[in-house]
Amino acid sequence: MYLAENLKFLREQNGKTQGELAVLFGIEQKTISSWECGSRKPPIGTIVSLAKLYRVYSASCLASGAYMYWEDFKDKRLPAHKVFIFEGGDF
Repeated sequence: MYLAENLKFLREQNGKTQGELAVLFGIEQKTISSWECGSRKPPIGTIVSLAKLYRVYSASCLASGAYMYWEDFKDKRLPAHKVFIFEGGDF
């Protein structure tokens, strides 16, 4: 269920409406709604595109806990195995 909750949270945090996303992705608003209520899941390519739009790592859409924004790691030299650390939730 994390995916549905995260998609809605990230959309709202970025000041987008379901209708605006639907236009950007060339789909119907009810499709966005179905992703956010958990009755359907977006294709993985769409998850990647949404993550880019919201400037988060794709894994942040799928997990509970912290959201990993690109800016958090900008100009930092972190080992790959330390990049995806999620606190406060299940992965």
